[in-house]
Amino acid sequence: SSAFFCSHHDSAGIRFPAARMANRFRKNGMRSSSRGATALLIGAGVLMWTQSSCFIAGAPRETRVSAPQRSRLSAWPWEAAAPSAEFEQVYAKWGTSYPTAVATGEYFGGSADKITIEQRFQGLVKLLGAEIALEAALKEPIILLFDTLAMQGSFDAIMAIGADAQRDVVLEIVRKNPKVLTVAKWEFERTKPSIEGLKSSASAIDFLRPLGEWGLFAAIFGGFTAFLIVIRPVIYGTNGAPSLLSYVINPIMSVLPPVPNLNEAFQGLTGLNLSVLIALFPVYVVSKAIKEKFLPEKPSEVSF
Repeated sequence: SSAFFCSHHDSAGIRFPAARMANRFRKNGMRSSSRGATALLIGAGVLMWTQSSCFIAGAPRETRVSAPQRSRLSAWPWEAAAPSAEFEQVYAKWGTSYPTAVATGEYFGGSADKITIEQRFQGLVKLLGAEIALEAALKEPIILLFDTLAMQGSFDAIMAIGADAQRDVVLEIVRKNPKVLTVAKWEFERTKPSIEGLKSSASAIDFLRPLGEWGLFAAIFGGFTAFLIVIRPVIYGTNGAPSLLSYVINPIMSVLPPVPNLNEAFQGLTGLNLSVLIALFPVYVVSKAIKEKFLPEKPSEVSF
């Protein structure tokens, strides 16, 4: 190539062959001025072509790798797709629950800016569908603080609990109790809850949701208080007084014939007390264990 030729020969090496070519024409008797001029022109043309080709090609250059180009979408924020109306509704609800995270863009050291929350919401939409994802995020904004892959793992763990766990059933559990997606996958694998248990707890939590964040606590505390105040006097009675239930049962029991005492009946028939038989039971268990240890039974031979 011309670049290779230039790297091994200088311009002087090119001019000498051109001069020798002109002398050769003169020695052969070509004295015509026109032919001499033609030879000189040919030599000059070769020289000019070589120099020009060296200038154009030049020495091999180091290849430059251009820096990766950013897309206009990431370079210009105003060209990005506008957040959906559903996400704006979810983000407003999430912001009221976590105003500090909205101001700082972080939550306990993790990213919690608007872009991250939107990405998690979009991942939730892909996992649950638009309708259930919107309802779940509005009910429990805390789920948007968890990574999408973690929620996917929790959802798959619920699906894997039972062979009859249909997707519609699991979606209904998540719709009623979105916080179930914040339970780690390994926790489901360790405790192995039943689908029926998850359905019952989800229905109870969803029923108590109108009472607010303290609804479940209020229901537990209220139920315990109701047991002490109402149910206990009905069943057990208080301050040594008979229970209210006894006022209903005693008249009925007084009409019925008395139930015989089994211990007295057995003692009247055999002269033995039932407590003796109870005391003999441990002796029977020990003797049976000793017999199986030292006098094992031989397997019976079966003839065909």
